[in-house]
Amino acid sequence: MYGKCEMLDAAKQVFDVMSEKNMVTWNAMLGVYAQNGYFNHVHLVVIKRTFANNLFVNNELVDMYAKAGALKEARKQFERMKTRDNIFWNAIIVGYVQEEEETDAFKMFNRMRLHGIVLDEFIKDARKIYSSMAEWSVVSMNALISGYALKNIKEAIILLSEMQALRLKPSEIKFASLIDACKGSQAIISYREIRDNYIFPDQATFVSILRACALLSVLQDRKEIHSLIFHTGFDLDELTSNALIDMYAKCRDVKSAVQVFEEMGTKKDVISWNSMIVGFAKKGHAESSLKVFSEMAHSCVTLDDVTFLGVLTACSHAGADHYACIVDVLGRWGNLKEAEEFIDKLNVEPNAMIWANLLGACRIHGNDIRGEQAAKNLIKLEHDNSSPYVLLYKMYAASRHWNEARSLRRTMIQKEI
Repeated sequence: MYGKCEMLDAAKQVFDVMSEKNMVTWNAMLGVYAQNGYFNHVHLVVIKRTFANNLFVNNELVDMYAKAGALKEARKQFERMKTRDNIFWNAIIVGYVQEEEETDAFKMFNRMRLHGIVLDEFIKDARKIYSSMAEWSVVSMNALISGYALKNIKEAIILLSEMQALRLKPSEIKFASLIDACKGSQAIISYREIRDNYIFPDQATFVSILRACALLSVLQDRKEIHSLIFHTGFDLDELTSNALIDMYAKCRDVKSAVQVFEEMGTKKDVISWNSMIVGFAKKGHAESSLKVFSEMAHSCVTLDDVTFLGVLTACSHAGADHYACIVDVLGRWGNLKEAEEFIDKLNVEPNAMIWANLLGACRIHGNDIRGEQAAKNLIKLEHDNSSPYVLLYKMYAASRHWNEARSLRRTMIQKEI
């Protein structure tokens, strides 16, 4: 009573004459100080009375700072605590929202989700808080959608409809948070519910639903999704096209994957190339897979482990000769490091043709170190073959490594090569 009437001295006198003080009385007195703006005094008492690690007291401390708009101090106290309950999270997030620091509020909300502390009561409280705001922004709405997506998918979809009613741009809305929150066939069901509410997906949504279709190897919805992608103009988006190709390839509809791949204006992402290489390889179309790989090696796209895995799969269907072909393609376009890595990943011993192709590429591009190693490996396999000696000699001479060239020449004479 004294605290609410701003009679701090009277409240202090009553507190001081109390013979026994428990957690409730201490918390009440701290609240009086907080209500009257004595934040530093409150924090000092908390530390002195060894309440610094008490979760209940720290909840009140964070709440006190947050309600006063002292978010820096609230965040500092929040980060100091190792144990946090839903009230603790609620205090800091509500503080950010009330001060219209929505980006930080959304980040903390997502962080809370990662800790698995999203509760029905928290979501309801958040809805009340957001409802009281003068304006609803994309950030605040996304935070609510992310929360409801984990608990009540239909309520989350209703929120999306409300966003459109407020004329918030669909391109700014994270529809994908709904689908990503779902598992298995539930993702497809959620997508249909979104469409039933006449909500148009954005890029992230299309990528998410296509990923779900790929994981489930589901094709029955592909035509409807692909048609909507085309009519909304997202067929011109590289990320969406990559997801389409990946989905068709994993569902073993290589013909459709090829169509999307060929219609792409730019192919700067390794995903689209890999999807085609792996898709062809798994269907047993080794020649087509290696053809795409050859085009990829000629482009500016960097090869990765998935690329090599796809190529190896293709080669396993086509026979070992194709290993040498891959090294030749990589070497021809100057990808000597990639060619060497490819050889290292082989589950069979490299044959003479493989080393000969690498050696020839090293000579063309003037890479003495890799060329020397390739030549030594080739000589081990073909002792009497003069080609590796001659190529290596020419490499030494071209780079003016005369000592190495003379030494190699003496070896050739001694071996009568």
